[in-house]
Amino acid sequence: MHSRTLLEQCPLRANAPFVAIVGNSGVGKTTLTMLLARDLRWAPLVETLVDNPYYPEFVRDRAYWGLHMQLHYLARHARDSEFIRTATVGCVRDRSFWEGRHIYAPALLAQGDMSSRDFALYTNLYDSVAPLFPVPHLILYLQAECDWLQLRIARRGRIGEEAALTSLLVRTNELYEIWLSTFTLCPVLRYNAAALDCLHNAAHLTSIVHDVCSALDWHLPGDYVPTTE
Repeated sequence: MHSRTLLEQCPLRANAPFVAIVGNSGVGKTTLTMLLARDLRWAPLVETLVDNPYYPEFVRDRAYWGLHMQLHYLARHARDSEFIRTATVGCVRDRSFWEGRHIYAPALLAQGDMSSRDFALYTNLYDSVAPLFPVPHLILYLQAECDWLQLRIARRGRIGEEAALTSLLVRTNELYEIWLSTFTLCPVLRYNAAALDCLHNAAHLTSIVHDVCSALDWHLPGDYVPTTE
């Protein structure tokens, strides 16, 4: 609690614009991260489940490897935070560092995939390093119902992902709403992910690009042309 209060009192900010995209697994964070970074000419910072070296073990034994998964993400955030603090261009990050502490670790604990001892270790470490992480200037929250997320996860076809994640979706959706209902460190823009197709619909992406620029008082490049691929 002490470090959270310190963070609230003295939030560390990056010099260049920093936007974090948050939301449940399968909601489209990585796609939007890459598209926004491309159109704004910012740096994308992407965090994917399959890039976590503990993921194969987590699929087989979630209770044992849950802590390792979250510690890897925390270490990744620490590395990315150094880049964000010193960047001379804007940054778009897939996930915020808060989600491990407020969403995924509590969800793993609740469903028995992290012991109370491991949860205490993780939260103590998190609270110690949280003030070192820069606070985004803006958060984009992609929200979707669990049935839609399950379909998206199933279509990706990643080995073990459907079994590992679908049981978490209801609880993590609830935890996102709880967390963001009291979040005040930066503005939050909320989007219904099921109504978006930024990859194929230029109007959807352009709308979000303009939302970001308006919220940050940021001017688009003079030769900006919305594109889809």
